[in-house]
Amino acid sequence: MRLDNTHFTEVEILSFKSRCKLDGMSYEQTVEVRTSDGALIRLFDFMGFAVTESRLGKNKKIILCVPFIDGQVAVLESGKVGLLDIESDPVSEEPSAVTMIAKILEVNERDHDLLVNAGVGDLYVIPDGDVSAFKVGDIVKFKAQRLDLLEILE
Repeated sequence: MRLDNTHFTEVEILSFKSRCKLDGMSYEQTVEVRTSDGALIRLFDFMGFAVTESRLGKNKKIILCVPFIDGQVAVLESGKVGLLDIESDPVSEEPSAVTMIAKILEVNERDHDLLVNAGVGDLYVIPDGDVSAFKVGDIVKFKAQRLDLLEILE
């Protein structure tokens, strides 16, 4: 995965909640965001410190990754990129599962990942199996078990 500031998703940061604390330090948290098209998604911040009070209510460019896919990545003949379904359980505070259609921008066989545009921005996807089965320009459908917040670009 080659992270840079040209592949991002723009969101408004709404809230965050620590999931794992030790001695007052947060080691992981969930972060609720609103995408440019109004969708509400709860992200997983595995570092536990990317979002603080000072970032609440602000629009930020963020780098997202899909580390786990529920099922397979299906190649479609055609389709409009975007989020199809967002599953969030308000009681559990778990990160959202998101079903999406995306266009592949890059296939990285060395790091075993894909860079896709999902309509709300670009994100990295780590599929199970061989990424060489995909090519740039493919339209794919998959369900992300969660979206991970890798970095906030300032």
